[in-house]
Order: sequence, then C-alpha cells, then structure tokens
Amino acid sequence: MRAIGKGKIGNVPLPAYASTQFLTKTPPAMSEEQYKKAIIAQAKKDYAAGKIAGESPECMQLLKSFQQVVSPDRKSVIEKGLHQIFSGNAPLRNEPQAYSLLDYLFGSVKYQKENFAVASADFYDSNGELIASFTNSGWHTIETETELARGKEFYAIYNGTITNEMINSATKTGKKADELFNSSI
Repeated sequence: MRAIGKGKIGNVPLPAYASTQFLTKTPPAMSEEQYKKAIIAQAKKDYAAGKIAGESPECMQLLKSFQQVVSPDRKSVIEKGLHQIFSGNAPLRNEPQAYSLLDYLFGSVKYQKENFAVASADFYDSNGELIASFTNSGWHTIETETELARGKEFYAIYNGTITNEMINSATKTGKKADELFNSSI
C-alpha cells in the first residue's frame, strides 16, 4: 500500500487508514456466524455478476472488516512512534535500531532520521512483528501471521461458495463445472 492519507506528523504523511489495504485493530462488525453468512452472500453476488474478489469493492471491504478483528493497532503504533520520533525525546539514530524490550511490549519503531526529517521508519507490534514501514515512496503494511490466517479463512469460505455456485450452475445447464470455470476466466 502506498496510499497517503490526511495529516502529517513531522515530515511524515499519515497512511490512508480508510483504504481497504490498511488494516488496524477494530471491534468486530458482526458475529463470526454473521461474517460467514455475509461472505457466502457476497461470493454468490460476485459470482452472479461475473466478478472475482479483487474486482468487487464490497468484497474487499468485507475482507478488511473480517481481518481487522485480529489486526494489531497499527494506527496507534504508527502515531505514537512518530510522536516519539518528533518530540525530541527520542535519541537520534543514524541507522534503524530498536529501543528496548519494554518498547516491544507496547509496540516500537525503528527509524532513520536526517536533519529532522524521517527518511524511513519500521513499526513493530507488541509481539515484535514488523507491521508497517514508511519510506520516501510511501507506506507499506505488512500482514501478521494472524491476519494472513484470517485472510485464508475468508477465501476458503468465499472460494468454496464460488465452487458450489459453479457446480450448481453446471448441474442446471448440463455443462461440466470445469467448462464453466474456463469460460468465466
């Protein structure tokens, strides 16, 4: 993700938090059962429209909502880290370097700062996992193992539903499911 959002801390523009590609901790929008039903309904809608997940903004928004339940609080880690860098309380570093074990417990930042301008910064969650980085080319989020697993769960439900819809269509039309699949791509 390279999208730049609104606002700045120091010389660093904040990420586009509303982007479907930027995940940060939020409470669940619905129960797990409701998520499953919503994913199935979205897959059926996308299949009927001849879309795949990445072509469907609604699907991508649902995926974001589903994954953010297990996301680290990137927004908080990024903003606290940037405030610490620019507050004058953070020691000047010539190369990326972590603060201490306590910083890892609450999230931390490694950065390179030249002439009061940050050239690059890496942000870590409380588990010590790299969760975001900033360079002059923009923001990049790095999904955690938990987020990746949650995404796989989403696509297992979504793709399973698409497969079932293809089999149902094949049964109704007398075509083989693989013929329908090949004609849809």
